[in-house]
Amino acid sequence: RKGQSFSIRLGIERSTADQAMLCVADQPYLRLHTFKKLLELADGEHIICVTCQGILRNPAIFPRKYYKELLALADEQGGKQILK
Repeated sequence: RKGQSFSIRLGIERSTADQAMLCVADQPYLRLHTFKKLLELADGEHIICVTCQGILRNPAIFPRKYYKELLALADEQGGKQILK
């Protein structure tokens, strides 16, 4: 009801981690291998995300330096606003 940005802000506000992985729940075909590869590529400096046919997708890993931008999201905005 409060938009996806509310969920993102809630998680980021409470995070003590150096990076945050944003995921959506409705991706039944996403494989464990994909998560493992994302974590392997995460370097704490760059945003790492899945692409499908050249389109940026979830899940995505955001380093702490992007937390301020994630906290500024509003309504139905998601991490894609920052990815772009």
